[in-house]
Amino acid sequence: MPTTIPPEVRERNPLITEASYATLKAILEDGNAPKWNHCIGDRIEADDVASAQIFRTKLIHSPSEAGLPSEAILKWVMSQKECVWRIENQLKNCKTVDGLRHEWNHIETSEREDLATNMAQHIPHGIDFDRAVIYDTSGTTGHPLDVFHHPSALAQNHMFADLVFERLGIDPEWSPERMGCLNICAQRQTYVFCNAFSIWNGAGFAKINLHEADWPDGQKSAQKFCSKWNPSLVTSDPISLSTAMKWQLPIQPKLIFSTAIGLSPELQTQFQKYFGCPVINWYAATEVGPIACSLPKQEGLVVLAPDLYVEIVDAHGVPVEEGVMGEICVTGGRNPYLPLLRYRTGDFAKRSLITDHNGRCRHVLHSLQGREWVSFVAANEQVINSVDIDRVIRDCGVFVQHQVHQKSDRTLHIRLRPVLNLPYDETKLLRMLQDLFGHEIRVIIEEVPSLGESGKIRPYICEVVTPKGPK
Repeated sequence: MPTTIPPEVRERNPLITEASYATLKAILEDGNAPKWNHCIGDRIEADDVASAQIFRTKLIHSPSEAGLPSEAILKWVMSQKECVWRIENQLKNCKTVDGLRHEWNHIETSEREDLATNMAQHIPHGIDFDRAVIYDTSGTTGHPLDVFHHPSALAQNHMFADLVFERLGIDPEWSPERMGCLNICAQRQTYVFCNAFSIWNGAGFAKINLHEADWPDGQKSAQKFCSKWNPSLVTSDPISLSTAMKWQLPIQPKLIFSTAIGLSPELQTQFQKYFGCPVINWYAATEVGPIACSLPKQEGLVVLAPDLYVEIVDAHGVPVEEGVMGEICVTGGRNPYLPLLRYRTGDFAKRSLITDHNGRCRHVLHSLQGREWVSFVAANEQVINSVDIDRVIRDCGVFVQHQVHQKSDRTLHIRLRPVLNLPYDETKLLRMLQDLFGHEIRVIIEEVPSLGESGKIRPYICEVVTPKGPK
């Protein structure tokens, strides 16, 4: 029987089935669907599925954690020494695994600015980029990045969601006949697309944006679409989940992951009451993928990744004691294009050790401080999402860092650190910011050589009192 799957869809989704494609086609052609503006595929192959299942087993049966990196992490680090310039420089005094263990606390750390200004130093020599997928970060950290990922690594990242479902005793019911996951955004402009996830039994996926202009009939279309395509999982952020409540989206997911920016316990409780399901505070980074998440009846964010060593360090890269605030520093991960050794994320937390439900020791992060929920206020009292400001800035040039500071009198002070020898359009930037905020708002644009030694500064500061969540 001849296939109905177009070649271009098969190329983007090598494992897609007839049932899964039928669902994808129905989502695409739904009369209430958002105005799709992008096409993607998962690019997952059979070997990637097998690797993901192996990784899932490691997640479930990973050994207890201790105060020092495991033997497996140490051996992995030494294996990268000969093929990554940055790691070779970091390990210039380490010749063996035992030497690495002994010298660990003295190894130079790396940070986001290193990636932003010299990515080539971090990419393994001679690696094959035939299957590379490029992910760009939101820029909320002050250093927008384009990061290479591998489909197999992304498939493994999906296993973290499966693990949380299992921990909670919830069956996600991944099926090629239904919507598996909705990614909900609330931005002025973003990519809107749908796909099928082979790693989740071909279940449907859609990224939607809660902006009136993105729907045929505004909120009514969004409500009808979400009612028909009610997902098992929602991934979003606190701002977008608040907007979903305001729009009264009729969704009843089994689980929600809130990521990208901080989720307060108060908002978490509100969301759980409204959507009627657990809401997991999810901490991840584009560079390394999932790092930690909240779990019911457990304070803090539990580190689940067996291939990622997480430590808390002071300003000099020296690990601090349990319970002391410091910067989150990670080693390892499953992204073959970006092996990282003692990489400072720019987020801060305290760390403790707990015994999990299986009697194993786990690192837990407490009092996480990083990507804050920062909103701004336009002249007409409209609340402006920092993501929309970021998009305006990036549309006018290439910058190593930026900072947006709205003073109490609503003046906007924009500090920019452009890439060397690359001009930017200041006139266009001023015009777009005034269009966004209103021409009554005073905008000051300043070019600076640096915004601090670390790549991750506070990129968004607002002194105007803004709403902190839904009423």
